[in-house]
Amino acid sequence: MTLGSMGSLDLAPIVFGFDRETATVEYKGSVGWNELGRRGQRELVRDLMGFGNGDSPGYIVIGVNDAGGQLSRDG
Repeated sequence: MTLGSMGSLDLAPIVFGFDRETATVEYKGSVGWNELGRRGQRELVRDLMGFGNGDSPGYIVIGVNDAGGQLSRDG
């Protein structure tokens, strides 16, 4: 990742160059909060809290589906 000319972070490799999840990048499928159900809501909040407590910044990209180990954009 690089900083652009205006000092902003270039997120294109994270959002569009996905091939696997890492310790700092996690992908979630696109789904409404109420459609997640209680268990899905808890898992998402747990992931957000985990990234917030880490030593380095993490990214959760919404709209990437994990179907059988294959990541694909779905939203």
